[in-house]
Amino acid sequence: MPTKDADLVRQAFDLARKRQGAAAEAVLREALAQRPEDPFLGAALARLYLRLGRTAASRALVEEQASRTDLSAAQRAEVLALSGEVALKEQRWGEAVEQLEAAHALRPDAFLAGRLAEAYRRSGRLEEARALVERVEGFHDDPHLLRLLARIREEQGDPAAALESYRRLTELDASDDFAQAAVIRLSQQGSSQEERAAELARVLRVGRRGDNPQLHQLYARELSGLGKDADAAAELERAVKLAPEDPFLLAQAAYAHRRAGESQRAWELLRRALNVRPADRPAQLTFTALSRELSLEAEAAGFVRELLELHPQAKSLWQVVRRLEHPEAPPPWRHRRRKPS
Repeated sequence: MPTKDADLVRQAFDLARKRQGAAAEAVLREALAQRPEDPFLGAALARLYLRLGRTAASRALVEEQASRTDLSAAQRAEVLALSGEVALKEQRWGEAVEQLEAAHALRPDAFLAGRLAEAYRRSGRLEEARALVERVEGFHDDPHLLRLLARIREEQGDPAAALESYRRLTELDASDDFAQAAVIRLSQQGSSQEERAAELARVLRVGRRGDNPQLHQLYARELSGLGKDADAAAELERAVKLAPEDPFLLAQAAYAHRRAGESQRAWELLRRALNVRPADRPAQLTFTALSRELSLEAEAAGFVRELLELHPQAKSLWQVVRRLEHPEAPPPWRHRRRKPS
């Protein structure tokens, strides 16, 4: 890719990281308008759409690029890889495997090996996923591959091997909060819930472990299992304070507050979670229920409509609006007529 194009792509993705999606798209669209035949710019825009959650737009652009007959092997590999990524987003696992296998055959690098392994994992082909990652030269020093391998090993029911991978991750990056929490979680297997909770309480007082939001989340899970919902909610508030933009932690904190009978705080946290991850269906459903419990339907519907303007691809939000604005209306499927036999 020419230096100028590489700079434009870097600028666009920097804007996307700052949640300035429209500006990021404008940068690449303007460049593509000037050089419509540039396959790297087309691929970059398709990848940007994926990042922004605009899967349909990405798919259309990828299909357009795939129909070209003037692509080099490297360009064809990128288009195939993007096609595989779109299929992963749309949960079409078989197609994802097919496209990523073709991309990896043309460009057998570590990145595509990881994406193909993820497609294997998603389609339930764990042995192939694990073998592929373990064949990559230097995978022990690649955090992305190690994280994927740890997950595969754990899903295979091999916690000892998963623990080995997570420990290696903490060696590579001592600030990896998720890996640190996973090491403790897997090391506690076989302990009682009371023992796990007590150990986590101790660990959180050691050094800077209290700055790890994942450890607070892990401790909250044990507290919740012991029926200490208020304590679990407080622990998750600490996690959210450390990672205020993490949609998973925001949602978990909301669910804990709801179990503790603190519906208003749960509603506020779910609103924040949906602002970051608008297509989270469990969060949508709980937010709808809480809005109705708290008689906040009008405010909630206005918020969700604003989300739809920012994230039109999150089509499930329309169901939320419908249930908030027309709470007595039956679900859409009740209107469907059965086809005559």
